[in-house]
Amino acid sequence: MGTGQMDGIKETGKKTAAGPEDGNEGNGRTNNAKSSQPHGEASRPQTAQAGDREGQAGQKPDRTLLELSIGIIVWGALCQLAGVWFVADKTGYSLGLWMGTLLAVAAGVHMWWSLDRALDFAQDMAVKLMMKHNIIRYVAIVAVMAGIMVSGFANPLAAFLGLMGLKVAAYLQPFTHKVLGNINN
Repeated sequence: MGTGQMDGIKETGKKTAAGPEDGNEGNGRTNNAKSSQPHGEASRPQTAQAGDREGQAGQKPDRTLLELSIGIIVWGALCQLAGVWFVADKTGYSLGLWMGTLLAVAAGVHMWWSLDRALDFAQDMAVKLMMKHNIIRYVAIVAVMAGIMVSGFANPLAAFLGLMGLKVAAYLQPFTHKVLGNINN
């Protein structure tokens, strides 16, 4: 490698696509291999080895996301079993709870997807991308919750309880990991 090519190498050992070091305005994305596309195009990095991060947009969800989703669903089931006996509108409670639970799973999947995507960018671009996706996620959550409240279709407090399953599952993920590890063995 010549010294001009060494300028593009980051601490991670990846070459940036047309970074400011080259005198060009780069897209901030890192590549594992040389790109055959012009510098201005945003393309997904190519993996150099089979052991590298594989997937970029098509990567299958990892085990932590599965454990988080299982925790959210278990939370929803526990709230269903415990709470349905204490409310007058059992159907509204159940609908709200499971709408919130599904919203929590969707938020978890979106978080995983946006984090996975952001890891393909340089730090400054990754921060901007994560902020954008956080705003999108929160707007979607507020829109769904507002729709539940305005329509009266389901119990909005139960929907919020289901949504809080994301928090509960995140705190209990190490426990879920241990339990699922024991089941798999």
